[in-house]
Amino acid sequence: IEYTIREVGIAGYSSEITGDASGYTVTNTNVETLDIPVLKTWIGPSAESAAVELFADGVKIDEIILLPGNSWNHTFADLRRYDSIDGHEIEYTIREQVVDGYISSVTGNAREGFVVTNVETQTTVTYPPYTGDVISIPLCLLAMILSAAGIFWLSLTAKKKSRFN
Repeated sequence: IEYTIREVGIAGYSSEITGDASGYTVTNTNVETLDIPVLKTWIGPSAESAAVELFADGVKIDEIILLPGNSWNHTFADLRRYDSIDGHEIEYTIREQVVDGYISSVTGNAREGFVVTNVETQTTVTYPPYTGDVISIPLCLLAMILSAAGIFWLSLTAKKKSRFN
């Protein structure tokens, strides 16, 4: 007699049977997947494109380019939710490659989706309009000293005149 076993399928799991009539091992692996949407927003004018990298447990696994033509959004689809080796839930994160002239921030999570927001940085410095007036601090100090000396001299001469009258 040859004995074998068969497992009734379980939704969301793959099944692997190893061994023989002396002992069988049934391994079920969760094959649930998830989709992670990414939306790009701009505060200020937008750049021509933006590259977003997807990481699974800290390891880069994908990269996409967001453009006005794809409405600045993308969905990373059919990603494994659980690790096939030890069964832990995979932590998905994203990072945007640097876009010159912008500061980037990422909000959200893998279950609800990510939003990448770029804020334009102030790259030009504006100065008040040039009026032609030149203020010289040493010249102003000299004028103050001469004014004080003149007032002191006038006060001395005014007292002398009042004595002789």
